[in-house]
Amino acid sequence: MKKIIPFFIFISFFGTLRAQETNVLTFNHIALSVKDLDQSAQFYKDIIGLQEITNRTEREGIRWFSFGGGTELHLLSVVKEPVNTNKAVHIAFSTSNFDVFIKTLEAANVIYSDWDGAKNTITKRADGIKQIYFQDPDGYWIEINNADISTYKNKNGDNPTESAQSTDYATSIKELDAAFKNLWPNVTLSKADEFFKSNVSDDFYTIN
Repeated sequence: MKKIIPFFIFISFFGTLRAQETNVLTFNHIALSVKDLDQSAQFYKDIIGLQEITNRTEREGIRWFSFGGGTELHLLSVVKEPVNTNKAVHIAFSTSNFDVFIKTLEAANVIYSDWDGAKNTITKRADGIKQIYFQDPDGYWIEINNADISTYKNKNGDNPTESAQSTDYATSIKELDAAFKNLWPNVTLSKADEFFKSNVSDDFYTIN
């Protein structure tokens, strides 16, 4: 009985760890309801520079575009109810050619503004990032900024999201190792399998 209880404690801890590893959500797409599908599609191709991809729903009134990295924009003209939104609800894109993009907007006669609404004016965040705002043909707000991913890297040069996941995983391993040490001195997760095979009856490895 003394061997059975610790074994199931190990299974419980391992199951929790596996859940933390696999229960991760990733961004897939954003969908916008539009009135004129062709006009909106042209805007996102010509002004924003998105590449159109196959609409895998194969339904009329829907067009898909790629943000890159497996993320997508879906434009839908199949819902006729009006959509009301404000500047706080917006899509943000980053570019390393901020000034060039502004010239693209000006050439296309697209009016942009800062956060407060001053036309042809740039917002400068407290961290030095530049931002402008404008609307697509359906009134959805879009932000363009000059933020670079390197801006958000931590002092070790790691991506913050990946770093956080790695930290959570490392913390779980340490907690699990500590639990093992409380039960069996000098036993860590990496040595657990070998320990159980040498200290627990073979009956526990057989499912009847």
